[in-house]
Amino acid sequence: MDILSKHYGEKDSRYHSTKAIETVLAYAIENLSDGVGGTITLIPMNDLEDITVIYRAENCGIQIGQINLCDDEATHVDIPEKYVPALLAAINNANLIK
Repeated sequence: MDILSKHYGEKDSRYHSTKAIETVLAYAIENLSDGVGGTITLIPMNDLEDITVIYRAENCGIQIGQINLCDDEATHVDIPEKYVPALLAAINNANLIK
């Protein structure tokens, strides 16, 4: 699932953004084809040095993808729905959400 990044190419400024989005697209498409909606959130971080993409399915979990502009490969992690409350509790305990 690297059609977008191949379309833009490595020399295009949109390349890293598309690589980050591609980390969650397959999961989003899979859920959509099963009739499950969800949301994709894009978060630029560190003055756009890092880009984080979060896909939350309505009832199937979360997939988080991230890329650094100094790297050419994005990474992702899957969080099953049953662990989402623990993730949110950990974020709240770290005082990241005010």
